[in-house]
Amino acid sequence: MTAVTQLDTTTGPDALRAVTSYVNSIYQESDLGNPVALFARCQLGEPYLDHLMSLDGTILTHFKRSEALAPHLAAARALARSDAYAFIEVYDDGSLVPVRANGQPIT
Repeated sequence: MTAVTQLDTTTGPDALRAVTSYVNSIYQESDLGNPVALFARCQLGEPYLDHLMSLDGTILTHFKRSEALAPHLAAARALARSDAYAFIEVYDDGSLVPVRANGQPIT
């Protein structure tokens, strides 16, 4: 969880391996659909508000506050603004699962 939440500011290979290992272990154990990305608050600061991360730990896109998002990502943005969630799991069917800082998904 620490590696996921610090991905913007930690660029070392160990952090990337930790994220990849953590993310893959979650989805191998779940009965959920096909995860496509994680959406989270960006730690880089202005002008960035949030980002979309692939399941291999790579940031796909940093989004600016002024950027319009696809409807399912707009819903993820609203959830990511809450301090209650560390990140939002995004699935290929458009469903979203918020995940608390302790790693507990809210299903």
